[in-house]
Amino acid sequence: MLLSGAPPKIPLPWASSAGGSYITYPTPTPSQIGITNGAASFTDGFPPNCFVPIASGGAGPFGKDYNGILKQITADIQFSQTGALFPYDATFQTNIGGYPKGSMVASTSNPGYAWISTVDINTTDPDTGGAGWVLLPLFSTGTVLGIATRAISTRVSMTGNSGNSYTVTAWSPSSYTKVSATSTLLISLSAPTFTPASPGTGCATFTLNVGSAAISGIAANNVAATSVGQSGLPTYPITGLGAGAQAISLQYLFNTNWTTIFCPNSSDESYYPQTTAVLSIIEVGP
Repeated sequence: MLLSGAPPKIPLPWASSAGGSYITYPTPTPSQIGITNGAASFTDGFPPNCFVPIASGGAGPFGKDYNGILKQITADIQFSQTGALFPYDATFQTNIGGYPKGSMVASTSNPGYAWISTVDINTTDPDTGGAGWVLLPLFSTGTVLGIATRAISTRVSMTGNSGNSYTVTAWSPSSYTKVSATSTLLISLSAPTFTPASPGTGCATFTLNVGSAAISGIAANNVAATSVGQSGLPTYPITGLGAGAQAISLQYLFNTNWTTIFCPNSSDESYYPQTTAVLSIIEVGP
């Protein structure tokens, strides 16, 4: 197929000016059998009675049903012809049983970005922090070489504590096998949170390690009055990593507002802040 062979675009959805007596729009999803004799629906299409002669008790098909379904189809095609993406739709995802892996929806909270589902049967809303989505800038170019999610957790370790300084180690490190040495990893951390030892006792910054790269940010859901929660779910591009397995770990560092535990010992470990976050990865090649 040639670019020059693109068909004419739809100037108006079919039957745009049809009055209510001449169109059924939108076409109903539930069967209309037993409701309106001969009426069409997405469930039945044109029901069996439409194929029975009127003289033998049949009904329809009706021109208003043809106008309705053609308008719905052509309106959808016209919207797609603009190059626009549909946003997340809770009713639609319920109808289809959740978005499949690889689905792309426009972000309403991050203009110029799109969400890509990293899991099948995804029923969460990405613009309200739903899991299983990664944010991708629409100006990105290249071929998607891999999509993955990783659950990683962290907690303060008992090594090298001094006053309010803590060494942080990952409890559940993970990895991602990079396909290409020249590709870019688009990393999104789904709203990392932390639970402090007691309310109002500190805020946290996170460090995410992917291979030799390190990304830092502010954790969400901090409870201290001086804490700053993470705004949105930014996507971090990582370049310069070779092909092959890349170690992934998440660390949390606590600022000096967190003074509840001073020079802790091993008996305090169960009170230490901990978190689990979902990491979404899209590998994009040149």
